[in-house]
Amino acid sequence: MMSLGLKDSLSYKIDEQTYKEIPDKWEKRVKEEGLSNKFILISKEPELWVFLGEHGDHLLLSKDDSAMYCSCKGFRMEIEKKTNKGCSHIYALKIAKKYNKFRDIS
Repeated sequence: MMSLGLKDSLSYKIDEQTYKEIPDKWEKRVKEEGLSNKFILISKEPELWVFLGEHGDHLLLSKDDSAMYCSCKGFRMEIEKKTNKGCSHIYALKIAKKYNKFRDIS
């Protein structure tokens, strides 16, 4: 489990339970992103990824089989809402890794 202390009253906890179910509103986008070959593995230790997005590139940090952080606006908004849902890129990375749909330049 990871906790990002953004403010004294705000923390964001991510654990494996977070990634068990994709929110319905993201399902189509997650599948498209996960199978798009737009993920690039930059470093294996720590596991650092870049997603080449339509509205800019996003940096993701992953540990074991779960993404821990994404630099996109959606991830920051979910932190502020305290939903622990992350963003579509986090779920898409899991698909990309499962189906080997990424480039490894590490």
